[in-house]
Amino acid sequence: MIYWTNQQVSETGPEKLLDKASPEQASVQAAGVFDGATLTLEVSQDGLPFYSLTDFTVTTPSIMKGLIPFGSRYRFVLANSTGSTSVSVSLLSGGK
Repeated sequence: MIYWTNQQVSETGPEKLLDKASPEQASVQAAGVFDGATLTLEVSQDGLPFYSLTDFTVTTPSIMKGLIPFGSRYRFVLANSTGSTSVSVSLLSGGK
């Protein structure tokens, strides 16, 4: 699922629900020009506050993998963007 395409400004994106049937091996691909920007995946379980996943914080084009528990809400945060920042990000997850 594509989350952002050519995101250029620092922003906390909308939250989405991971609604598969089990804890998920998720794959996140970040592409584009970062120019000093930082992209972070944040997760919230059971309506609690969002927290950054340290394995899902990048400053360059990357592919990251890790587990995100079923029923979690997630969002991406792009920080420290500049005039030349243009980042696209997608999240793919499997399921039973």
